[in-house]
Amino acid sequence: MKLGSRCFKERIYVAPTFDDMLLGHDILHLLGVLLDMQSDTLILDGERKPVSSSFKEGKPTVARVMLKKRVVVPPYSVVRLSCKLDAPMPSDYVVESLGTLKVLMPRTVMAANRDPLVCFINVKETFATLKKNTLIAMACEVFSYLEG
Repeated sequence: MKLGSRCFKERIYVAPTFDDMLLGHDILHLLGVLLDMQSDTLILDGERKPVSSSFKEGKPTVARVMLKKRVVVPPYSVVRLSCKLDAPMPSDYVVESLGTLKVLMPRTVMAANRDPLVCFINVKETFATLKKNTLIAMACEVFSYLEG
């Protein structure tokens, strides 16, 4: 598989499904590709590749997620913290790390019109300090959930 100027060798399974979903998101995540839905691009090693997307219900709302206050995460610890958005999210939304932090941050699904609540996981033996107003993630509107 070729993406931008890089080539990858991966096993790919295609499921016979008729649900509206983003196929291949897991493999993009595994390869370290960022999906910028606001500008319809994939970002791999700083290289931006345009993609085409279509949405039945219009383009999703996207917002930046930033720290409300400075946080220190002790070694081998988890800290849960409320953050702030730079734009309102009128629908349920998913928060995904930019991958630029000194700590791990799992994806989170949040209810509409609520500040994001995120977890920071420090798997190292040193303290991790994150500054106030640091851009940590992007929030993207979720239109519907798959039942099951």
